Formats: sequence, structure tokens, C-alpha cells
Amino acid sequence: MGRFRVCRGCSLLLAGALLGSAVGSTVALEPVPLAGVALALVLLGTRLRVSKLLSRAAPGALVGLAAAQGGLGLGLASVAVGLGWAVWRLRGPDRSPCTGCPQRVLAVCEGVAPQVRRERALQRWAGWEAAKAFRGPTSEGAR
Repeated sequence: MGRFRVCRGCSLLLAGALLGSAVGSTVALEPVPLAGVALALVLLGTRLRVSKLLSRAAPGALVGLAAAQGGLGLGLASVAVGLGWAVWRLRGPDRSPCTGCPQRVLAVCEGVAPQVRRERALQRWAGWEAAKAFRGPTSEGAR
């Protein structure tokens, strides 16, 4: 998407939510089981290595369905998304080596090297910004 990269999981979550809300606006369903199953699928995805279709798109679709029901469904969908996000943040990204990859013995393989470079660049930038903020205004700004 232009200069920005969006991960497959976030793209699938958004696509699932849009599809679910489109379907949910035409069909009346009970939102409580939808939000519960969505949260269960997210939790399953944090414990096991499953397809992103199952761990991101399916919960997104169920949350979209629940949110489209309005009122209680929207509240439950918000809670399910919040809890799922919090659990995912606690676990963090799955950086375990791929079992069939010949590069699994390397510290950084070709598959994640671009992400690692971006993360390191962001860490350097954040360090520079923190150092500038800690030093305070420079004499150059007083001219």
C-alpha cells in the first residue's frame, strides 16, 4: 500500500471484518456466540501455529457479523477484538524457525530479514529522537 506494508494477518482480519459486516447487515444472528467463537479462534491462533485464514480472517468475519447486529453485538465485538489484541501483544509475533526451512539455523533468514531491518531502523530512529529530547533545545535553534 504505497510506502507502507501491511502484514497478511492484518489484511485478512480487515477483509474478514468487512465481509462479516456485509453479511451481518443482511442476516439477523445472535451476537454472543459469534463474539465468543471469534475470541476462541484468536486464542487458538496464539497457542498453535495455524493458518492466518483460521486465526485472522475467520475471527474478523465473526466479529464483523456480531458488530453488524448492533447494540450488544457491537459491544461484544469490541471486547473480543480488545482481548484478542491484548493476548496477541503479550505473546508477540511468532519468530520460531520454520520446521522445513534450510535457513532455520541462521539468526535471521531471508524470509524475515526485511522486517528485522525495518525494526532495527525504527529502534535507531527512536533512540535518536529520545536522545534529542533528553538533550533539550540546541543552540542552533536560538539563532
